[in-house]
Amino acid sequence: MKDVILLLILGSVFLSSCAREPELWVSKEKIDLGYEVDHETFTVFNIGGGKLDVKIEAEEPLKVNPVSFKLGKREEQEVTLSLSYRPTEDLKRKVIVRGNGGTSIIEVFISRKRRLLKKKVLLIDASFIISPREYHSFMFAVTKDMISPSLALEFSMDKDHVYIFLMDKRSYKGWVAGSPVDAIYHSSELSHKTEIELEEGGYYLVISNRALSDRVVKVKAILRYQVWE
Repeated sequence: MKDVILLLILGSVFLSSCAREPELWVSKEKIDLGYEVDHETFTVFNIGGGKLDVKIEAEEPLKVNPVSFKLGKREEQEVTLSLSYRPTEDLKRKVIVRGNGGTSIIEVFISRKRRLLKKKVLLIDASFIISPREYHSFMFAVTKDMISPSLALEFSMDKDHVYIFLMDKRSYKGWVAGSPVDAIYHSSELSHKTEIELEEGGYYLVISNRALSDRVVKVKAILRYQVWE
């Protein structure tokens, strides 16, 4: 009976001792520092007991703050991860969190430095002879990676009764079917120069001759936008 009591006491002491040992736990295993992300945070916890001594090592060009600290039972510390500079190529680096309660490694993906470039795409630069009651249409698209897209439009014609329209795909389908639509842009002037802001989607530039004779129309259209490179 005494042996049983002694074993119970020793077991209780052993469990109590284990409960007081610190144990390290980190909130993230992977972090992505994209080209528009300059910093991220993660949290270090002591999910055990006792005192957890923590030291953090970060590979270049990563840096952390704070780099060392102590945590009591169930205490936590938020750590800020940032860049000392933005690399010229994509990198994969590590942050190593060490302590007397274990080690944890965070994989960090760093996107290279990018430039915001201005782009121009010449869509049309030509003269057209359009027959009576006929039209010419030109389709183009704006994609989601294009920043601040716009259409620089310039046209002139020898006589009147020519209409210039810019429509999205839905409106163009209705216009072809003969339904009244709200065009993004329309003009019947003999000459005009303008710039039209656009959004992601498909567009139709339409030149419609409503006269009873041929018309000569000169059109220049440039798609302008910015893009990360």
